[in-house]
Amino acid sequence: MPFTAWDANSAWAALCTISAALVHWFCVASDLTRRDSGSFRLHLRWWLALIMEAVNDDVDAARAEADADSGAEVRLVGADAVGADFPSGRRGRGGGGSLGGRSAARCGSRRGDRRFAGLQAGPAAPVPRRGVGGGRVARRSRTAPVHGDRAGGRVGGAAGKIALGMSGPIPARVDGAAKAALLGLIDDAVRAGWSLTRACAALEVDRARVWRWRQRRAAGRLEDLAAGGNPIHGLLECEEAEILALFDDWGDIDRSHRKLAHRGSYEQRVWVSPSTVDRVLARHGLALQGDPRPARSVKTPWPAWHEWRPNQLWCWDGSQFERCAAAKHAYAIVDLVSRKWISTHLTANPDSVAARVLFSRGLDNEGLLTNELRARLDDPDAEPPDDTTIPLLLAISDNGTEMRANETRRFMALCSIAQHFGRPSTPTDQAWIESLWGHAKREHPHLTTITDPTVLTAELERIRAHHNSVRLHEAIGYVTPNDEHDGRGDTIRAARQHGMHTADQQRRAWHRSQR
Repeated sequence: MPFTAWDANSAWAALCTISAALVHWFCVASDLTRRDSGSFRLHLRWWLALIMEAVNDDVDAARAEADADSGAEVRLVGADAVGADFPSGRRGRGGGGSLGGRSAARCGSRRGDRRFAGLQAGPAAPVPRRGVGGGRVARRSRTAPVHGDRAGGRVGGAAGKIALGMSGPIPARVDGAAKAALLGLIDDAVRAGWSLTRACAALEVDRARVWRWRQRRAAGRLEDLAAGGNPIHGLLECEEAEILALFDDWGDIDRSHRKLAHRGSYEQRVWVSPSTVDRVLARHGLALQGDPRPARSVKTPWPAWHEWRPNQLWCWDGSQFERCAAAKHAYAIVDLVSRKWISTHLTANPDSVAARVLFSRGLDNEGLLTNELRARLDDPDAEPPDDTTIPLLLAISDNGTEMRANETRRFMALCSIAQHFGRPSTPTDQAWIESLWGHAKREHPHLTTITDPTVLTAELERIRAHHNSVRLHEAIGYVTPNDEHDGRGDTIRAARQHGMHTADQQRRAWHRSQR
């Protein structure tokens, strides 16, 4: 069936209708992109650009077939100076005579009509149909070699975006020169027949940014402003001068930017925050002298003769129960190895007598107070043992008055107990006794409400027995301190591991038998 001019016009009208609908949808999508860029991703813009390219290619193919059937001649096409700069052979709008029976006024301004610059048009070459043995009409995005370049090569130099040293999406911040160059590329593309959205998609830059750049270019301020700005709550010059004057007058006395800030309000000279004072002084290269930091202390190691076993390392300290005013000072001893609460003593006076009573009770509870040691303690003229004798144990404490007292030192020497003091202001050196008192008060809060010394003493003894024989201690593998102190801890922990393994084997055997 012959292909008439009416059929070509009908096909052309149908394709134009489809193209207009897609362009309308494309513009609506572009508006959505500008309003809500987060919901319209960049890859969707690329899909729209590809759809528009495919529509233009199909329209060009149909028109080429109609031109071949009608035998029309394509007249001279002028050189397109702008389109030669675009890759892939894209050209601007061309003018010409009749094409397929349509007037030049109708076809001369059609969109997407791209031709090679300086090409003299002669009689139209026959275009094979898409039937059997016919080739497919060439796509316009695949250009023929020009000036010795291979097909698809760039004509007229490198692409504008690559020439700027950019690839991929445009960065969030670019300088004014890059903005001007990008705007020039977009303006050239628009003059060549491209839409603004398509040019922005090809350059991978958001259209809203291009609009803002155009407005700023018109105002002559493409370069970004310096960071910072001028906040309305910024510091005044007179206030900054007053801060510097405060530094000169009070810097040697206060020696702190915090004190200097409060000094300003105390003297009713300036009202600023400490951080503002610090920033102003740093801006002018000023620094307060400040108080020197204390030297880092070094922990004294334990003596080499000690052994890691029960009744070898004792730690002792006191705590206060303010409600029991008659005797609010309580002292306790804990064994470092077994975590056993050795003894407790409640007294009204924190002195060396309290230390003597506490250790005497502890030695008696552990069976270490022998008859020889009792006689030595009862004799006021007794002399301490020879210094070459290995001490009975090591008593670890802080630097309290009752710990450093001469009477306490003499008593410890008579008992053959060596003393080890922690670092000043470092309670972690006595963490074991601090933890004991912390757990006792937290787990038994009623202790802080007792006012009778007799009742408090009885409660402390009851809690000590519970701590040693019932409470499972995490630091020693969840056994009681008595178990660890008496040497049963390893056996209990091994039995638990054996029981866990046996229970696991029994569960596996039962589940296998139920399959």
